[in-house]
Amino acid sequence: ALDLYASRTFMLAQPGEATLRQIGGLFGSTAARPAPALGEHSDEALGALGLTAAEIVGLRVTGVI
Repeated sequence: ALDLYASRTFMLAQPGEATLRQIGGLFGSTAARPAPALGEHSDEALGALGLTAAEIVGLRVTGVI
């Protein structure tokens, strides 16, 4: 069983991070993409929660995000 997973391992390069060994699934291959950078979607997430652009800027200026 381990050989089945070992044959599906691959290396995933993360921009600004170490290259990581990943274990592939038993399903068809899909395009791998790096995880989002820390804070990459903060504005969108906070906007979806109802914060205004000015409120988000205020959080950024005060170091909350």
